[in-house]
Amino acid sequence: MGVDVRIKNRQIIKKALKIEDITLGKYKYGSLDDYWRNTGELAEGYNVLYDPNHIGRGMEFKWSNNLKDEIELRVNFLSTKYDIEMFYEVIRNILNVWKVKQFDHDASTCTIDDLDALYQSSKEFNLDYMSNQDIVPDKSESNIITIFGAMYPIDIDKKLIKSYGENEDEDGYANYLHNLQYPDAYYAVPIIYSLNDTEFFGNYVITAETDTLFPKRARDPMMFKDPNTGEQLKCKFFVVTLVSLEKKSAVGRMDFDEFVDKVNIANCPQHDMTRVFLEGLSEEKIAELTESEHYDPLTEAK
Repeated sequence: MGVDVRIKNRQIIKKALKIEDITLGKYKYGSLDDYWRNTGELAEGYNVLYDPNHIGRGMEFKWSNNLKDEIELRVNFLSTKYDIEMFYEVIRNILNVWKVKQFDHDASTCTIDDLDALYQSSKEFNLDYMSNQDIVPDKSESNIITIFGAMYPIDIDKKLIKSYGENEDEDGYANYLHNLQYPDAYYAVPIIYSLNDTEFFGNYVITAETDTLFPKRARDPMMFKDPNTGEQLKCKFFVVTLVSLEKKSAVGRMDFDEFVDKVNIANCPQHDMTRVFLEGLSEEKIAELTESEHYDPLTEAK
């Protein structure tokens, strides 16, 4: 759920928007890769705008290199008050740059004079939506929801979201999302490879000296389709590839679950509900893991 806005430039001589008209000199942007991680690069199509001082879910905007006819913007609910504030601030600036009197706000036609009321109503709806999360009693796994943050996906306990909403703790929720996304760490994902014509495996990468947000258990990537069936892609197994910066190459590979045991993932600091913060492994530790007795399912599969 969210709010969709479309602003059309109706001037006779149309002025193309500059990216600065959207960033306002203080916000940052980035397109998302196939795993919903922020690339930090501006791309044709949809990008995410976010406040680096309050990293939440951000807002979406559709960009092109000659953006002069219309622009599409969206803010999703379960966002922070700073995301919503930024959304309407950017709308106001675009209306002024294009000298637009009316714009489409979901199914309604609105004007610049409506922006303050729209901001308040969106903020109130967002808090209400947070407060009314459906909780399944005694089923913790069912109470985890994935939201797409400005930097990467985040798995959150719906009970926590509900608590922030019921207590109207907008700053607490904003700080929570910011603190999860602020660390300069690699967000590990399974790169998908074909094992044969019908089967696939996922490969996570651990690079020496690199702090990593690592999953507690391997999961098939969201929204990846099996090219043979069109259904959600399923991996036969997962491996972890070990990379040495000193040698500038991959030096080892092992079964995902074995790696989890060998580096004691269970005792790493928790990041979100499904990931931990794995402090960068030393070159010595990478070498130790490489030389240890271990199982490589990819070698067995061949």
